Amino acid sequence: MGAGTKGPLFKRSAQTKEVTMPKGSKTRKTALQRFKITGKGKLKRKHAMTSHLRSKESGGRNNRKKGNTAVSDKFEKTIKRMLQI
Repeated sequence: MGAGTKGPLFKRSAQTKEVTMPKGSKTRKTALQRFKITGKGKLKRKHAMTSHLRSKESGGRNNRKKGNTAVSDKFEKTIKRMLQI
C-alpha cells in the first residue's frame, strides 16, 4: 500500500482475464544426461559396470564395454517419453 492511500497500489478491472502458459510435462533431467540421440533418432547409452574393479574381467570384455551401445527396442518408447521426443 502506498503512503497515505487507501487500497492496493494497482487495480485490476473485472474484465481482465489472466492468461496462463500451457503447463506441459518436463523433461527428466537424469534421462537427458544418460542417453543421447543419434542422427536417425535412435537412442544410445553407455555400458554398465565400467567404473571400477575391471581388472578381474577379461580384456575382451573390457574392450566391449568401451563404446556406446543402442538402447533396446523394449525400453526405447519409455525413454523417448521421458525425453519429450
